[in-house]
Amino acid sequence: GSSAAAEEAAPGSSAAASSAAAEEASAAASSSESSSSAASSTSSASSALTELNLALVQVTNNERLENVNVVVSQAGSPVARGVSDSRGDLTLRVPAGDLTIVGSKTGFDDVTQDLTIPDGRIRQGVILGASPTLSSGQTRVVFTWGPTPRDMDGYLITPSNCKVYYANKSCKKGNSITVLDIDARRGHGPETITIEKPQEGQYTYEIYQYSREGSMAESEAKVVVYREGMAPKTFIVGEDGVVDGRTWKVFTLNAMDGAITAAAE
Repeated sequence: GSSAAAEEAAPGSSAAASSAAAEEASAAASSSESSSSAASSTSSASSALTELNLALVQVTNNERLENVNVVVSQAGSPVARGVSDSRGDLTLRVPAGDLTIVGSKTGFDDVTQDLTIPDGRIRQGVILGASPTLSSGQTRVVFTWGPTPRDMDGYLITPSNCKVYYANKSCKKGNSITVLDIDARRGHGPETITIEKPQEGQYTYEIYQYSREGSMAESEAKVVVYREGMAPKTFIVGEDGVVDGRTWKVFTLNAMDGAITAAAE
């Protein structure tokens, strides 16, 4: 009864107020829907990204590296960038798919690593190893691999037939010297050998699968050869060299002039 009386007493003002309220409510609802849609879109985009956890290390001693500038690109365009902290760690949010990671730091060669992240992966860990800049005539061999096989070993045979590996960490002849900088036994690497002073003749590099689990073909093994004044050369298991059971014959090298050739049958 009172509602009807109020409507009769001031029909014009009540209708105007009701109309204005309806318009405000409609605008608010529209704004809310728009905000909700935007938030949902942002949340969806954020949830589609993968947390990329990078560990930056020096390949000659496995110590962590701070202040490494990292750029992650996809199809040639940067998608994330950052700088490693005092512990050598860096976390970035990146899209799934094929990515290229490039790390740079004064006093080190730039390091490049390709990575494919499957759709739906929440987080991905990557160890990025940087090589200190070499002096004239020096060559460095850096070997990395996946989580299995757990233990793999690199062997560099010098022209004098001396083998540098975990049980013989250096070879010397005259003024020439080759050393095993670091031996990795728990997967991933890096495992590094440096020819500090080369000798005439041919060096041969191969990798042996020490652990019984897994296989050489599925090891994700990669070898990068650094030489002063030359672009790094990369060898990928299954693509370069020769795999023979538990052994991967990778390359031959003339350390005097830097000529390097993938191993053949």
